[in-house]
Amino acid sequence: MKKRIDDLTYELSKFLDIPPVKLQRELLPNIPNGWGIYRIFSQNSKNTLYIGISSRLKHRIRNDLLGQSGAHTLKHKLYEYKNMRGAKAIAYLNKFYIQFMKGTEEQVVALEHFAIAVLKPKLND
Repeated sequence: MKKRIDDLTYELSKFLDIPPVKLQRELLPNIPNGWGIYRIFSQNSKNTLYIGISSRLKHRIRNDLLGQSGAHTLKHKLYEYKNMRGAKAIAYLNKFYIQFMKGTEEQVVALEHFAIAVLKPKLND
């Protein structure tokens, strides 16, 4: 168990060392396809807003986070907690930064659970 926690701690530190980019459409060409994990956070405070995974990372970020379409959990949370939807939610998210990393399904699922437990994002349950 200790080795697994040490491995996840190492993976999380590698993930957090990835240079952040603004959560805007201009970043789309740099996002990999396939399984990945992403962290949305405030650059000023470093507080994590949300951590998620996807089997189609580029699609998730393009359609569900930066587009009007998509019924992503984060959009539901923004509506529930901040009464934001549509263009207002997209404008709000554009103020944040994102880090993302490609991995296998097993890697990103484990890292997501660990990262949520350690970083305590505001909008993850």
